[in-house]
Amino acid sequence: MIEGAFLKYFGIPVALTWFMSQKTFDGKKPYSYIKTMVLYALRPKVTYAGKAVNLHKQKFEETITAVRSVTYVPD
Repeated sequence: MIEGAFLKYFGIPVALTWFMSQKTFDGKKPYSYIKTMVLYALRPKVTYAGKAVNLHKQKFEETITAVRSVTYVPD
């Protein structure tokens, strides 16, 4: 996880406090904002057509056959 007590017990709380003081929430609860951000990051994304996006890693290791064309012209 996180190495170093200074970062764990001082750096992260200071960064979180600074972020919360800089962000304007327009009268909304800050915890609700964070909950919304987490739920947005975790929910499945959809495309324009409304279908879920499935990204599959494809390996292109197909064998390639090179063909040389020689035109025979009789003399």
